[in-house]
Amino acid sequence: MTAKKGCLSGKLLTADVYSEQRRARFWSYVQRSDVGCWLWIGSGTHGYGLFGVEHHRAHRIAYVLCVGPIYPNEIIRHSCDNPACVRPDHLLKGDAKDNKQDALTRGRVALGESHGRAKLTSANVATIRRRHAAGETLKAISTDFPGIDRS
Repeated sequence: MTAKKGCLSGKLLTADVYSEQRRARFWSYVQRSDVGCWLWIGSGTHGYGLFGVEHHRAHRIAYVLCVGPIYPNEIIRHSCDNPACVRPDHLLKGDAKDNKQDALTRGRVALGESHGRAKLTSANVATIRRRHAAGETLKAISTDFPGIDRS
């Protein structure tokens, strides 16, 4: 099976592959708190913890150890938006669509003029729409907005 995004091995991830010794080693890299996130203090990348020679993401291992298996194409999302968190009650199973919806709902996606590649402001768009609705051609309007074509 080919590796899938969200499941690094592309295989079912279950707790039975972790011996008691590996589980103890895993939890030794976790800074627990009575309230708030349980932080992964081991190695990682892009804010996510990594564990073992397989380099599984730490939050995924915490999920399988405490909640249940993860199937290919399933993503483990953070309700706390903290990629270093491995607290089981902060972790939710979902798919890529759920993850994208989380990002939109929580304001982690740049839209409109706040997007880094935006060429027009909201005011520019309103002006273009008003002028076009009044009958002006897009070609004529585009001359007032250098670097913008009619698409």
